[in-house]
Amino acid sequence: MAKAKHTYAVRLAVEGGNRVKADLRSVGASGERSIKKIDRASDKASRGLGTLSNRASALRRHMRLLGGVIAAAAVGRGLQQMVKLYADFEAEGCGPFVYSARGKETTMSYRRLPDRLYDEPEDFTKWALAAYAAADRGRKPKKPRKSRGG
Repeated sequence: MAKAKHTYAVRLAVEGGNRVKADLRSVGASGERSIKKIDRASDKASRGLGTLSNRASALRRHMRLLGGVIAAAAVGRGLQQMVKLYADFEAEGCGPFVYSARGKETTMSYRRLPDRLYDEPEDFTKWALAAYAAADRGRKPKKPRKSRGG
């Protein structure tokens, strides 16, 4: 046997209904203003974080370049320049890069950058140029290509 469905409607009335409506509208408007303030503040924060992210990416690229240049210089003929460059790193308290994997500690031939260089682009540039110059002096000249003509 099918059960009958019943629908009921309830209507509530509030004393001072107009006042309650006005208060609710006021709360809504105040809340909307607060949300807009939060939205504006988060836009500024988002732009700031975006800028920070871009700078961090650029720094990461520069650090990779500097690490590669230093490693290249170490294996090249610019040994005297590398000794001076490594002495500069030691003077800044920056030892070689060391990592652990599978319970074994490995010391790399390149060094960590001094922390102060992250905030001093001019000094960072000087260090990068010195490392590049040392690597460039240690670079072996390219062999001339054989011509294919006959």
